[in-house]
Amino acid sequence: MAGGCQRGTGYGGRRHGSAGEAAAFRELRKRLRGPFGSDGVRAGDGPPGVVVVVPSFILDQAGMDKAPGGLHYEERLLAFLHLLRDPRRRLVYVTSLPLPEPLVAYALGLDRSLSVPDARRRLVLLDCGDDRPAQLTQKVLRRPGLLAHISGLVREPEDACLLAFNGSRHERSLAVRLGVPLYACEPDLAHLGTKSGARALFKSAGVPVPRGVEGYGTGRPGRRARRTPGGAPGRGPRHDHPAE
Repeated sequence: MAGGCQRGTGYGGRRHGSAGEAAAFRELRKRLRGPFGSDGVRAGDGPPGVVVVVPSFILDQAGMDKAPGGLHYEERLLAFLHLLRDPRRRLVYVTSLPLPEPLVAYALGLDRSLSVPDARRRLVLLDCGDDRPAQLTQKVLRRPGLLAHISGLVREPEDACLLAFNGSRHERSLAVRLGVPLYACEPDLAHLGTKSGARALFKSAGVPVPRGVEGYGTGRPGRRARRTPGGAPGRGPRHDHPAE
């Protein structure tokens, strides 16, 4: 635990979103080993022995307030419990609230090649004890004790990765705080996953797109929606969430 706390404190000295944090993130990316063993920068070294799973999802606050049962989205990455097929691997799964043990047993039992008791011993479940409708990664970042606990479970950062549902600046900060590379979409390219970003990308590549209006819901003051030539007038503001 002491080593984990020291690692978290060292990276924590870099301000959220700072140039130093971005540089540290790029360095971590150089030693990424994907959890599936066939991808990542150092795929030839085999999959990492520890995978930290943080199933946060990105939605603006208004959208999260309107989503009943939104915390159940955090159960989606239970599908990756099959990674415990490797007998040397451990998973750390972080959620807002404790996962019901029957749900965990059910998810483990879906893979018949797993020995459920053995896999359960190698699965660590952590939670924030926070049911508020907010992004999970932000909840984790606001809890130094939880960060230290996770760091203590990652005894060898070179043999670990962070698996997230989305890749945003918050996941980037978490990766740097933990000292492990992030296995998710590149945060600096997150805008390409939005509806407007995808339209712009397709058009730059010469791919036809349907008529429409771009730029709604960007959250950037003074930015006006731009109509695609030949497009129909907009029907009102729409939140431009990352496409899933």
